[in-house]
Amino acid sequence: MALFKTKKEKKPAIAKAVEEKKAEKVSSESGANPTLTKGDFLANSTLNYPADVILRPRITEKATDEQQKGVYIFEVRKDATKISVRKTIEKIYKVNPRKINIVKNPAKNLIVRGRKGVKPAVKKAYVYLKDGDKIDIV
Repeated sequence: MALFKTKKEKKPAIAKAVEEKKAEKVSSESGANPTLTKGDFLANSTLNYPADVILRPRITEKATDEQQKGVYIFEVRKDATKISVRKTIEKIYKVNPRKINIVKNPAKNLIVRGRKGVKPAVKKAYVYLKDGDKIDIV
């Protein structure tokens, strides 16, 4: 079957082209910001910059009440870990967290006014600070 033989020969050529494109992307990304290298922030991770870990502070009524107790709530990326959140908080806000808890809320299907929708998933980090430490969130 000559038809099947030609398909097998084409696959390695396509795989090589994909690998070459990936290699070009990696080489161009590493040269994009020479001041901050991958090892400077988080070794062996795809999270290179502080903004890659913490998306935004979570500003809700509950989060505001928790701030008075020294607990700050942030929305973080799906692949963020306690260690990466700790390093990011230390780097951005110059405080040492006492404890960090991670909470994942899954996406939910909703029906609002007869229309179907999706409430997006969110991953939150609860950052507990020592007494006297404070983070200014505007």
